[in-house]
Amino acid sequence: MVKFTAISPLSRTLSKFSKPGIVTVTTIIVTLFFVIEQAVNWNYWTWTLSSQNSASASDSSGSFFRLQKSDQEELQRCLSPNSEAHCPSYFAWIENDLAPWKETGISQQNLQDARSKADFRVVIVNGTLYMERYNKCFETRDDFTLWGLLMLLEEYPGMVPDVDLMFNCGDWPLVFRAEHQPEKNGSWPPPPLFLYCTSRGEHYDIVFPDWSYWGWPEVNILPWSLEKEKIFSGAKKLDWSHRQPIAFWKGNYDMGPARADLVKCTANNSQNYNLVTHHQDWFTEREHNFNNSDLSKQCQHRYKIYVQGGGWSVSFKYILACGSTVLQIEPMFQEFFARSLTPFVHFWPVDRDNICNSTKFAVDWGNAHPKEAAAIGDCAKSFLDKELSMDFVYQYMLHLLQEYGKLLKFRPVPPPEAQRMTLESGLPGHELTLPRNGPRPQKVCTLAGNISVDKMLSKQSEGYKRIKLLTEAS
Repeated sequence: MVKFTAISPLSRTLSKFSKPGIVTVTTIIVTLFFVIEQAVNWNYWTWTLSSQNSASASDSSGSFFRLQKSDQEELQRCLSPNSEAHCPSYFAWIENDLAPWKETGISQQNLQDARSKADFRVVIVNGTLYMERYNKCFETRDDFTLWGLLMLLEEYPGMVPDVDLMFNCGDWPLVFRAEHQPEKNGSWPPPPLFLYCTSRGEHYDIVFPDWSYWGWPEVNILPWSLEKEKIFSGAKKLDWSHRQPIAFWKGNYDMGPARADLVKCTANNSQNYNLVTHHQDWFTEREHNFNNSDLSKQCQHRYKIYVQGGGWSVSFKYILACGSTVLQIEPMFQEFFARSLTPFVHFWPVDRDNICNSTKFAVDWGNAHPKEAAAIGDCAKSFLDKELSMDFVYQYMLHLLQEYGKLLKFRPVPPPEAQRMTLESGLPGHELTLPRNGPRPQKVCTLAGNISVDKMLSKQSEGYKRIKLLTEAS
């Protein structure tokens, strides 16, 4: 039974017409009004938590949980055809990322302030790309990022403005908001630094698509357009309902405390958290020709987990591509597209402070509500298909550089030490991402002005708060 702790004004008014101790038609009507009011209008949190507290021990898993009406409506919209005239919602973050320099612009000194944090510098003048290297990035991240920029110049000739920017290719945002505030003399504006990720409100890094969209040969991953279709094809072989009804994660156990806590869930033999984990040893995989790391063969579970390591992890899009219900352990860092994804619509949030119980809660809920759980997986897959195509990745890069270029208070000039980069520069492993021979997009999507990044951020925060409360109460 659900316990209600108050009676609405309408119920109190109707109750005046019934007499205590006498079962009358009026009493029945009052009761019906009361129940209907609570079900329709009562605050969602009160309803859910009261239901939780009064549930029997056998119901404490999460099977009682119901999606909000707004979540259900957004799931329906997610699976419906959308217009390509407007850019995907994550494009709204471009303005937010560049907001610190809206009033001041970006001077040469601001750019030099970012040099100490940068691995390389990119200067584009008249459609030609120049690169000045400061540090060698891990593996071939810098090479593939530069290749992506060269491809952008091929995709949109004459549309990329002259720019001068500093780039870091690590897994951690570096420009802390606490160190750069308008009221602090000498600390504003922050140094403009391009990076693959940022945090939710703690950094000023400018987020750019990561290297893996053009391939990641060190771990045998194809360029995104090919790898995505390969995973989609593998996912079709096993419908969501026929997949193993447990959560799955495969990755490096030794990277970060969240992963260590996740692995502990499977080490506890006294509890069944409906979870299996596998350690990914990339050195062994290379020796065995990556036989056990084919991402298209990892779509055999209803639930897949995304958990970051010591920093940001690039694996999110590959995990989403399976069409499984993705359980995302609350991340510290986010890439450019992930900031627009909605909890209970594109993924299921998992409480970082209670990973084991929160994961079990999600799996129990999904197995009790397979239609809704499968829809979350389908929605994420649909997002990747419709809104994270390479056309949109390039258009995001284009819009970002166009808006960034408007902020420069100086004319970009290639530094003397810079190397001129071309498609013939010998960057490794790009035979699969050569310029397309077919037609390019006729139009660039337009930025929608009615999308609130604050609302997107709020939805994500609220999603994790909801799960935290529900998991603690279970």
